[in-house]
Amino acid sequence: MKTNIINMSGKESSQLLQKLSLTPGQIVRTQVIKIIAGSQVLLQFGSNILAAKTKVPLKTGERLRLVVESAHDGFIELKIVNDDDELNSNSMTSLKLGSKPQDKIEEVVRQLLKFSMPVNQETLMELKSLIKRYQLSDDMMQLIVWLKSVGVKVDSEKDVKALEDLQKFFKGELSSNEEKPFFEFLNQIENNILGGFNIFGWSLGRHYIYLLTLGSKSDGMLNDACKVVIKINSQSLGELWFKIELVSKKLNADIICSNDQYKMVLEKEVNLLCKALQTAGYQIKDIPIEVSNVKTILDLITNSNQKISNINLKI
Repeated sequence: MKTNIINMSGKESSQLLQKLSLTPGQIVRTQVIKIIAGSQVLLQFGSNILAAKTKVPLKTGERLRLVVESAHDGFIELKIVNDDDELNSNSMTSLKLGSKPQDKIEEVVRQLLKFSMPVNQETLMELKSLIKRYQLSDDMMQLIVWLKSVGVKVDSEKDVKALEDLQKFFKGELSSNEEKPFFEFLNQIENNILGGFNIFGWSLGRHYIYLLTLGSKSDGMLNDACKVVIKINSQSLGELWFKIELVSKKLNADIICSNDQYKMVLEKEVNLLCKALQTAGYQIKDIPIEVSNVKTILDLITNSNQKISNINLKI
């Protein structure tokens, strides 16, 4: 067995193929749930947990992003999406399509990868046509790709105009009454892409809390398969975003603010928060603070600068 290969076979993998419609170029996520013994591991795909054999050195709790190479005859061939590889996603796609990289196409590819969508010529041409026809900004394009991942298609001028209110909702620019139908929509729709995040959301006055889950909304949630994101509108520090997740019984937390001045203020106080969490029984070493222009929860789904590695995985 090659050292960079993961093998799955049997009834469970056949059921996974039957349940999910995988297409070449699609991005999926998995997490290592347990190292059983030797080369055997348990991997979680959405709400499915499957056994695998591998010589790849994996760790419990490790998260993998994979791109589908092929899916047929009871087997799925995947490659790891890795930030350490020199071949980036937009270059790879340009090579496959036989075209030169373009700014808009590159941004479309980044958004497709972000939301675990298939990266293929049909999808790229469809989105490129929408961008050109309606002169869409990157923010609006991100919204269209997210809607596509939950089964909502945008294909008319009326749909594009409706996007403006949806964008205002995500930016927190609507009144409480105006927000209600959008929260109902957000909490009902289901991501139909394997490995894509489902989003729940609630308002807390001027603040917002979001729950991102990898499994189906109808399934029970696993602690290691969800993230909590809190948006605080502070009068003194502007918009603050808190990202919280539990990985292998350890709490990971990050704070995002909008400028360096706010970061300096937060850095003076963050140790108190860290100690309070430790006193409450949480395993946490520190809380990183970064400066970034985050506009909506969609900006925090994943890192859009994903890259494709040459490590092959076979299921």
